[in-house]
Amino acid sequence: LGFQKISSIILPDWVKEYYPLLKIKKEDLYMPFLEIDLVDESYMEGKNGKVLQEILNVLPKGIVSKEENSLIKFLEFFYNENSVLVDVVCVEGSYRQRFFIYVELRENRRLKISVHESDDPDPTLVLHKALAIVGRAIRRKFVDSKVIQNTTKIFDI
Repeated sequence: LGFQKISSIILPDWVKEYYPLLKIKKEDLYMPFLEIDLVDESYMEGKNGKVLQEILNVLPKGIVSKEENSLIKFLEFFYNENSVLVDVVCVEGSYRQRFFIYVELRENRRLKISVHESDDPDPTLVLHKALAIVGRAIRRKFVDSKVIQNTTKIFDI
């Protein structure tokens, strides 16, 4: 059994706007993440739980972004002594995804903000924005912090 391509179709622009997966290029299929250095070591004096509790207190709740064709909602928050999980729903056009954002506090006073390894969502622009929203909230709380690495498509974090 074999197949042969006999013609191509051109999708109208409205289809591309409504289905966000059509906008993802092959080179954009990596999963984005952020790494933030807290810099101020007074936060890190054996008090990981305190730092994560402060992060939980500053993270926005409910609908955190609503635009014409997209929505980001933070549903629930979970934490332990080394990490925070944010249960997220992202809607972009007709495409809906639910996943966890994972904020991990590492020994070298760095935070890594990424999609939890148990999830495999598509890296749409709204997913990038959700990670950036978490990063911005943390940067507002820890004003001396520095972004070490940012692979999201949002640059003002």
